[in-house]
Amino acid sequence: MAGLAASRRAVLLQEVHAGNSARRHRLRAADVPGVRARLTPRAVLHVRPDLSTDLPGVPAAGLARQSAGPVWQEAGSRIFAARFQQRDHRLLPGVPAGARAASLVGYGEDAADPLLSAVLLDPDGVVRVRRPF
Repeated sequence: MAGLAASRRAVLLQEVHAGNSARRHRLRAADVPGVRARLTPRAVLHVRPDLSTDLPGVPAAGLARQSAGPVWQEAGSRIFAARFQQRDHRLLPGVPAGARAASLVGYGEDAADPLLSAVLLDPDGVVRVRRPF
């Protein structure tokens, strides 16, 4: 993952836990060891392209998708996400004020394939994830 982050300058790591709750981490190559230590065992990991700093163009990028949502990073490095359906596009106000970078992520059939997917092993080295990824 550090090599992928280095070759792209940065990537977005999505850590999906049981129950489909998720955390996102914006990674540069130097950040990988610190984030790796905080990942939850049995998490499904998806590496996606980095967030964009072209904030005005982000909401318009998803208008053709059936199900999508903005992912944005505010000051202090915290990353947030929301979801909406195509019928709700008129409700999408754009990227929230205070965002430093953002992206539009598709869900379900509109989800783009990640750059990389993996399952985090348990501390004993065994994979115990039963859901597909």
